[in-house]
Amino acid sequence: MSRLFSGETGLSVRRWRRQMHVVVALPMLAGGKTVQAIADELGYDSAGAFVTMFRKTVGAPPKRFLAERSTRLRGPSLSAGNPSGTAR
Repeated sequence: MSRLFSGETGLSVRRWRRQMHVVVALPMLAGGKTVQAIADELGYDSAGAFVTMFRKTVGAPPKRFLAERSTRLRGPSLSAGNPSGTAR
């Protein structure tokens, strides 16, 4: 069954599961939910175990990833001399 799954998705079941946990966790993080609450909801033994999985999957711990992502999304309009962040 693992081979069939890998053949269809290109991912191992474990890697797919980690990626799905990140996809589910991102809106919760953006909404202000704590890492501990997310870890509990996704079935991790601890917040540390969740953070380790997240970091291995996306390359940064949850809070840093979210901060860098929001900076990238806001960055160009602010650096272009448009402090409101709205299009001209």
